[in-house]
Amino acid sequence: MTTDNRDDIVEVLLKQHERLRELCAAVQAAGEGQQPQLFGKLCRLVHLHELGERAVVHPVTRDQTGAGGDAVAVARAGEEDRAGWAIAELQDLGADHPAFAAKFTAFHRAVLDHAGHEERDEFPRLRLYVPIQRLYTMADHLRNVQAMS
Repeated sequence: MTTDNRDDIVEVLLKQHERLRELCAAVQAAGEGQQPQLFGKLCRLVHLHELGERAVVHPVTRDQTGAGGDAVAVARAGEEDRAGWAIAELQDLGADHPAFAAKFTAFHRAVLDHAGHEERDEFPRLRLYVPIQRLYTMADHLRNVQAMS
């Protein structure tokens, strides 16, 4: 997961969201031979993305983005919990299971909704309340957290 070291936290996460969207679409479009490999890449990216957000982003949203920041952070964490359960279910089923496609479609929709919620509700709060230098420091911290996992 490569990002430009000159990106702030919001830019890093937006790039990761775009990659998540691309991988979700690729998994849905893939044939039987490619789908398990692409799904594995998607699972890894979701894991790293959510790990970074929980360690770096949501605590700042909760504590430093004014009234309502806590509710935003809690709501995003709940969505991430549900995504984790959905991934575990999909991994248990396997890409060749007849129910995989329908369950993956629901997961894909949830990923898109979650990214949209962050982009609409969380990222603007970060830009409004957090000093720009801190946003760059957060990006470095996120990259470190993700690199260690």
